[in-house]
Amino acid sequence: MLAGAIPERDLLRHILFPTSQHLTPNQEKDIEHLQYHVHTGGDLFVTRNPKDFIYRGKQEALWSIGIWVFTPEEVVEHLHRYISR
Repeated sequence: MLAGAIPERDLLRHILFPTSQHLTPNQEKDIEHLQYHVHTGGDLFVTRNPKDFIYRGKQEALWSIGIWVFTPEEVVEHLHRYISR
């Protein structure tokens, strides 16, 4: 995905909620939040909601389209590794 290109809603829906027939208002907001994050040029998306953004391969799928998602603990570890290079 090109930097700054906003991922399609359907792609994010498929990654985040692949088995949901109908999305809840909170799930819709999760998708909008990720789209806004990309649109505004965010580098790292930090969440305390691993169920919706990280577990079951979601983190890797989002990484594959250029959205770096971490828990607060993971981002601290990631930044420590990056800084210590």
